Amino acid sequence: MEEADYFLQRTFYNEPPELVQDFAEVRYGCGYGLILKKERNKIEHLLNNTNWNHYSNLAVHNCRHISMYHIRQAIVDGGFIDACATFKLTKKPSELRPITEFTDKINEIAKSLA
Repeated sequence: MEEADYFLQRTFYNEPPELVQDFAEVRYGCGYGLILKKERNKIEHLLNNTNWNHYSNLAVHNCRHISMYHIRQAIVDGGFIDACATFKLTKKPSELRPITEFTDKINEIAKSLA
């Protein structure tokens, strides 16, 4: 908990949560510790201005729950790249072959094994 830059409460009713720097300020004693490694000020601003009614699920007793998925999606929707969903293109577009070329080859191999 000492390593977290901010905390965000997981459950809220009417008033959406804001980032806090002390876990003691998290209502209901349940929340997320966030460590921001890059773009700290921009992501802090983004999360403090996120519409958590949109990035949460309605639960029992009319409370709303924020999940890690919701936090990540708010950051991605805010214009930050999702490192888990990016990839490195290793070939030039002109060197890429149509997928049908591969499926034709797979079908050819399958027929030879039958």
